Parts: sequence; C-alpha cells; structure tokens
Amino acid sequence: MNIKGFVLNRKDNSTQIVLQACVPFAYLKGKAQFGYRVDPMADPYSSSSIFGDANNQYQRRVDNKRVNDIKSFIRKSILKEKNSDAVSVLFPTAMLLAFDYDDEIRFDDGGMSFDFELPDVVYIVDGQHRLWSMIQLYKEVVRQEDEESLFIKRYLENFRFNCTLLMNFDMWEQAQVFASVNFKQKAVNKSLYYDIYGMEYHEEEKDREKSAMYVAHQIIKELNSNEKSKLYGFVKMLGTGRGYISQSCLADAMIPSILSDQGIWYTNFESSNGEELQYNYMIVEAMSFFNVVAETFPNMWPKRGEKAPSILCKTTGIQVLVRLMGYLHKINWREINKLIDRKSPQIYINIEYQQLIKEYLSLFESRQVELFGLANAGGKFSGTGGKGLVKHLYEELKRIVDKKNSGKFSDWVEGNLTDDDFEDVYCLYLAVYNVDSYGIYSARREDENIIVKADMGVGQLVLNGEIERQKFLDYLDNTYGEDIGIEALYSFNKAMEKDD
Repeated sequence: MNIKGFVLNRKDNSTQIVLQACVPFAYLKGKAQFGYRVDPMADPYSSSSIFGDANNQYQRRVDNKRVNDIKSFIRKSILKEKNSDAVSVLFPTAMLLAFDYDDEIRFDDGGMSFDFELPDVVYIVDGQHRLWSMIQLYKEVVRQEDEESLFIKRYLENFRFNCTLLMNFDMWEQAQVFASVNFKQKAVNKSLYYDIYGMEYHEEEKDREKSAMYVAHQIIKELNSNEKSKLYGFVKMLGTGRGYISQSCLADAMIPSILSDQGIWYTNFESSNGEELQYNYMIVEAMSFFNVVAETFPNMWPKRGEKAPSILCKTTGIQVLVRLMGYLHKINWREINKLIDRKSPQIYINIEYQQLIKEYLSLFESRQVELFGLANAGGKFSGTGGKGLVKHLYEELKRIVDKKNSGKFSDWVEGNLTDDDFEDVYCLYLAVYNVDSYGIYSARREDENIIVKADMGVGQLVLNGEIERQKFLDYLDNTYGEDIGIEALYSFNKAMEKDD
C-alpha cells in the first residue's frame, strides 16, 4: 500500500527518518503487530515459532474497560456525523508506529516528503488501545446488516489514522522513544514496557543496558565497524550511510537468540548480580559466520559501494542467515561450545568454527543462484514477499541441512532401534557417548573411527572421528530428546515413573 510520508526529522544521508502520514485502518487491522515479546520457551530456530501467525505472538496488556469506552466513543462520533452536518474528529493526536524499509527513497518537495510502500508488518509503539478498540467495533458491525452498522463499517473501512512513523529504528531505539513519551511526558504504568518488549524498564540508563535489545545493538555496531568483518560498512547504523542492511532488521533477527532460553546466546539479565555483561563471544560467532558466508559465495556477496548482486545482504537474506547461524549452532552445540570461549575478552575470527560451518554452506553452492540470486537472475526467493519469503527460504535451507546431517545416521538408527523404545535410545546414546557397551549397543575405537553395533542389528555404523561422534550424539538429542536432550528426558521419565 502506497503512502505519502512527510519528513519531520532526518539527518543528511540517513534512512532513519521520523515521518508524519495518514495510514488506513483497513491496512493496520491486518498488519499491525502489538508487541515484540518473545516466548521465552519458544525455539528461535523453528520456522513455526518465528514465522507463525501473528495471533500466536505475545500481545500487550489491554484494558478492557478502556477499550469499551473508546469503542463507544468511536460509534457515537460516527453516528453523530451521520445524523448531522458535524464532522467527527477521531484521534487527532498521532499514533506512533515503527517499521523497517530498505528500498530506495525518492524525495519530493525538496526532500520534505516521499511516497513509499508500507511493509507487511508495522509495530504499534504507542496507541494500541485506539486501534484495538476500532478493530473490535469493526468485528461487531461487519456481522450486522442494519443501516447504522453498514454506515459505521463503510466509515471505518475508509478511515485513516494520523501517525508518526519511526522508519528504520531498531528495537533498542524504539524502546527509548517509548520510554520518553510514556514515562517522562505522561504517567503510564511501567509494566506496559514489559508487555511490549519482554523486559523490565529501569530508570537508570546503565541498568537499561541489561537487555537483549542493547546487546544486539552493540553486536551490530562491532560487526559494522570492525575492519576484519565482512559486514564492515554494510549496516545503516542509525539509518545513516550507503550500507545494504538496516540496523533494525539485523537487530530484530538477533534478539530471539539472546532472549529465548533456547537461543544460542541466551542471557539471563536478572541474575547477572552486578557482573559486567559478556557478549564478545557473540560477536566472535556472528563475525566468523558472516565472514565464511561471504567467502563461500563470493559472487553473491556485494563489494563495498557496488549494488548488491543477491539477497544475502538484503532483509530476506539477513533474517534467514541469522536464524541459520542459530540452527547450525544448535545441531553442533557440543563442538561449537568447545571452539568458542564464552569468557574470552578477545574479538577474533574463529577459523575452526568457520571450517565447521563451511561444511554446511557448501551444500548450497550448486543452487546458490536459485536460493540467493535476484529475481532477474533466476532467484526464487527475491522480491517483496516479506515474512513469507523468509519462511520459505529458511525452511528450504534447513531441509537441505537436515538431509545431509541425518541421512547416514537415520538409516542406521531406524534399522537398529526397537520400535523407538526410549530405553534403547538411551542405551545407544550412552554407548556412543562413553565408547562402551550399554544394553544391546556397543561402541569401540578403531584407529580414529568409532564403530557402533547393535546385537542382532543391521550392519555397523562408522563414525569418522570425534566430530562425527559428536554430530551423532546431537542427532540423537535433536531427534529423540524432545527439546531437553536424551539425558534430561531419561531423568524426567524416571522421576515420573516414581511418582506413579
């Protein structure tokens, strides 16, 4: 949907802009997202939890009495206009919205306005009650056929909200704007901050830095400013510069990995006990990952100052790559946790980590044009499909990885497990973990390999060294461990048996 935005504030050469615009209710009722909160129990690398229905997302707390009062006000105002010559004045003060935008901006009126297309998702930073109230009223009248209801329905379908738009502000920056508007300019319950952003509000600025938003903000600054990084100069920090990636897009993709307790960088900020935050290891992993992506696909990675030849450094590609990084970490967590020292203060490129990731990235090389190319070059995932394209590309990459990672393992396991008996799974896990015999399974070393057998089973499984042994244990954890791992699930099952 095309909108004309009028510039309220902008730095020179910046794509981080504050705009004023009239935004149709018909658009907002289907596209607006009421909060950023991440389900702390959700897997950030599951396509269903990350790219699911907006109705499954955490919603902000809504005051039902206030909603009913506003809904009544809207109805009365519209009917007053219907029955008289008076023009109703609904919500003259601006609603505050935020969204990402990385298309080219063509200014009109000497740089004071421009036309742009609103994206698939916008966030309600301030003003959720008026929108929620109007949505509820619309749901009521759309089912009625009396004259008043039909008039209200048509009125709402043509109504436009007065909005202030924050373009390309990342979540950390939006939160500061929200806090300024709601806590300094008017009295608002501070629990609302948690409802939106999933973390507590702190009066002291240094305490506000104990948040996933702030950590993501700092990681991105380092990726963009470190000359060793392949993202050096590629990020539009504060919306400024000729970079390829918006800071807000990259931050939004990283935050679930920090906030969810299943995220690879999960940080419990409330239990830090005054200790300084350690996030250099996150920078090491992110920088090493993006560098090996650039080295694996040199023809797809942009050269600084030139037009991007693929989607890898566009919104779709970046969101997919961040989640792919998390997924590859998850299925190789034992090895990666050994390779990357979480307590090291150094920022460096981890070559051993890159070698591991390269094994997976090489699976995409033969299809790189199809997967990452622009539409005019034959790319299947280039365009303006928003989260739909992100979801489909991520699922395709994940499918390719899973096929590679589980093919050899799954064929042998399926032929040597007794009807998925969990006792058998646990014995197999212990046999490989300890390189010993448990139940019907045995594992022994032969030179650098580990040979796995099952009594009366089908063939033997040859694991090529420690790396493949750890990958097989990860495969068992991910396939049979129900998100908590084989050992934890075995202990849980035994505890439940005792309770029975």
